[in-house]
Amino acid sequence: MKKENGYIDLDDFLINKGASSLDVSDLDYEEKIKVEYWLGDNRLAFWIQDDHKKFLFKTVSNPIQAYLELVCEQIAKQLELPCAHYEIAIFQNNLGVISENFKKENAIYQSGTTLLTEYYHLIDDGKQVLPYNNLTDIETMLYHKLEGTPNQELLFQKLKEQLLSIFIYDMITNQADRKSNNWGIEILNNDINLQILFDNQESFGLTTLDDNYSLFVSRDNYYQTNTKEEIVQDFLSLDSNYYPRLLIEWFNKVNIDKVFQDILKEKELIIPTDIQNIIKDSFYQNKEMIDTVIKNYQNVKEEDEHYERKNR
Repeated sequence: MKKENGYIDLDDFLINKGASSLDVSDLDYEEKIKVEYWLGDNRLAFWIQDDHKKFLFKTVSNPIQAYLELVCEQIAKQLELPCAHYEIAIFQNNLGVISENFKKENAIYQSGTTLLTEYYHLIDDGKQVLPYNNLTDIETMLYHKLEGTPNQELLFQKLKEQLLSIFIYDMITNQADRKSNNWGIEILNNDINLQILFDNQESFGLTTLDDNYSLFVSRDNYYQTNTKEEIVQDFLSLDSNYYPRLLIEWFNKVNIDKVFQDILKEKELIIPTDIQNIIKDSFYQNKEMIDTVIKNYQNVKEEDEHYERKNR
């Protein structure tokens, strides 16, 4: 797809492929490009089948969301995590992002919503699943999902590490939309993995959603409406020796300035300076908050250990 100043012109692409009209309702034409569906909640979204490749285009309600997809993709690269590839595109003067379908032809995919609904016997209305979208309940579900499979323990440890990676990534990017439809599993050739990262536009506390993490540590975080600080503290308490060091280590891997340099280099796109500064400020504020929580947590831990030693 042709780019101009780092943006893909979908109008030009579709017309060159034979579109006689760019009206969404008319975009079902010739087999080489077929629009499969579109959504009407003030945000247009549709799949395009181009020869043997399939792309999803979706508009954004706020321009910064498009740039956040690119930023989060680069952060995933720095952390060596698999992530969907995004480009910024324009269709009928609507800004959005376009990404090639990452699902493999012979694989089976199940969303987090399906997995949690089936295991915990919930009603799939979205609301019942929300409290269960947490590290503890997802781990329990995955362990039982693997019962009877070869190498069950090895597979579970791998999925547990992948889930932990997603959780830390979401804390680093201040992800507010890792709902159960935005993660899932991939089953291929007797192997199971969590799906790659995707749909990261609601991040850094800069969008329409609440400024809070969307993936919890336990159901208590949901029912007690815990703050981000409390969620981080609950996470650290799961492994008071390893997780604080791991979280600091991962945060230090992220070079937010290099993120924008790599976007310019790879996508030939300059993100507006004011938007760069907004994202950087949010990144550093979130990092400072997490650093403070870790420091306070470790201080309390040391005081408790000192008290125990003194009173033995």
